[in-house]
Amino acid sequence: MARDGVGAVVAEREDAELEGCGCVRGRRAHAGSALALGPACSRVTTIVFAMLGLPPRFAPWRAASPEGTSLRPGRSVAIATALRGLRCGVHFDLEHPVLVYACDIDGCLAAADHAAYDLVALQALAERNRASEDDPTIPALTFVTGRPHAYVDALMQALDVRLPASFENGVGLATRHPYEAWLIDEVEAARGAMDEARSLLEAHDEVVLQFGKVASLSVFDATGERDVPALAAFLRAFVAERSLGVDVDPSTDCVNLLLPGIDKAVGFAALCETLDLPEVAVAGIGDSVGDVAWLRRCGVSLAPAGAVAEVKAVVSAVSAHHDVAAALEGYDALIAANRVLAAR
Repeated sequence: MARDGVGAVVAEREDAELEGCGCVRGRRAHAGSALALGPACSRVTTIVFAMLGLPPRFAPWRAASPEGTSLRPGRSVAIATALRGLRCGVHFDLEHPVLVYACDIDGCLAAADHAAYDLVALQALAERNRASEDDPTIPALTFVTGRPHAYVDALMQALDVRLPASFENGVGLATRHPYEAWLIDEVEAARGAMDEARSLLEAHDEVVLQFGKVASLSVFDATGERDVPALAAFLRAFVAERSLGVDVDPSTDCVNLLLPGIDKAVGFAALCETLDLPEVAVAGIGDSVGDVAWLRRCGVSLAPAGAVAEVKAVVSAVSAHHDVAAALEGYDALIAANRVLAAR
């Protein structure tokens, strides 16, 4: 079909962008005709699991969805739409394909201090994640976060996350299909110390606790006079004076109280075990001190521009962008790196 005017310019630009990310537009029989995946995409389908020596157990998680919804009309069009905005200022040189992209939430998908989400950017993340069902060069999305289960469940729905996710700083894992959440084994035996800390802090008028946590606490200053370091110092003294037996972990805009030995790194390990994936097959993005340990274990890792120095010192790359813009840049860089690896 002939193209003229603005339509021609847009279509030609889309063609160039699709070719740049390894996809080619199929021959048009009519307007909006299907798009064909490039050779890198088709080749990696047959070799990606063999390269890692993976058992087939990961495949059901990747494709998990209610019956009849895993394949939708126009899927190839959706893949091309997801990739149309590829932004790769960050580059990864992979030795193994990355199959999962694990994201912290606060400071990575939204700015700190309970800032509003960028819904357009979240849609772009969701489009890439959905495209991962049919294109194994696109990692599937999940979370490693300190947020409580109910919050994580809502965001999993919003971004169509189909893999298990780690919530509440490693306390448990959750899935959408089937719908369930569970605590890791080590948590139950140690919850008494956290319950005691919760009771004491709920009676304290200088702090506010985030609602919904089951085996950790996120503590916010209620005075308006303490920043995060000052709040952390206050809580360390509070915990020590009462011998509460919990760890103090500063985050982006609050301070977490964690059970000893239970943190995001433990949750990350449980996530990989549940997926039956080696840690090298997972990429991560995080921004606070509590992310350091699990990011060290990822195959590759990324920090947004606003991350703390401790995170920037251990990751594979640091984005020039903040929060969700950095997460999108990292996603696209992983897709590009997977395709370079597949083409070798």
